[in-house]
Amino acid sequence: MNLSLLLQFGLHKNDIKVYEALVSIGRTKSGALMEKAGVGSSRLYASLEILITKGLVSYEVRNNVRYYKPEKIDALIEQSKESTRALTALAETIRSVTPTTTERNETNVFEGYHGFRRAFFEHVERMSKGEELRIIGFGIRAPERRALSKFLDEINVLALAKKSKMHALFDEEFRKKPGIPNVGKGADIHFLPSSYFGPTAYNISKSEVLLSVWGKNPLVIRIRNPILVASFAAHFDFLLGISKK
Repeated sequence: MNLSLLLQFGLHKNDIKVYEALVSIGRTKSGALMEKAGVGSSRLYASLEILITKGLVSYEVRNNVRYYKPEKIDALIEQSKESTRALTALAETIRSVTPTTTERNETNVFEGYHGFRRAFFEHVERMSKGEELRIIGFGIRAPERRALSKFLDEINVLALAKKSKMHALFDEEFRKKPGIPNVGKGADIHFLPSSYFGPTAYNISKSEVLLSVWGKNPLVIRIRNPILVASFAAHFDFLLGISKK
């Protein structure tokens, strides 16, 4: 039985040892519990007081002797729910009072798979319904292309849910081999020669540009600068004009 999860609720390792011992014994006096838990007297009573406060232990008194009994973790479950509700409310408050940064110059770097994932999910979440999204994809030789394609499919599902108007440029080699990310029905897909593409891709929305590098150590650079966004959009439109369907 692994009770280490209880550390998240302010319990010490000794508190967990005492609780685990009590669970295995059942209703008992302090002497037997101390022996089973392998802790000293002062530590035992300190832990019992904490466990009682947390609702994990109760006791009854008979002939001036305390008998301790383990309780279920329902109290902690309810505490966790209350904490989640409180954190959700706090997050909404912070979101409402935090000044918008869309008009400021801002650059963020996201590293590793989880950072890569977070950057793309935030990118789509910030898009308004029906917003235009321009994509210059990875080349067919991008490393770990299967994992990349599967990941980007998730992102594209979110973009489609916002009815995003997607325009995408892909490596012409994708015509011969499977692997074009699912950019959804109705997306405007064009192709350019393979020599243009590499392990770097670009996502251009109304407010920001994502420069992403896929490989062993994925990296995303997010830039919010109106002039730079407009420049990338113009570059995309030029490439679109010389591409092929």
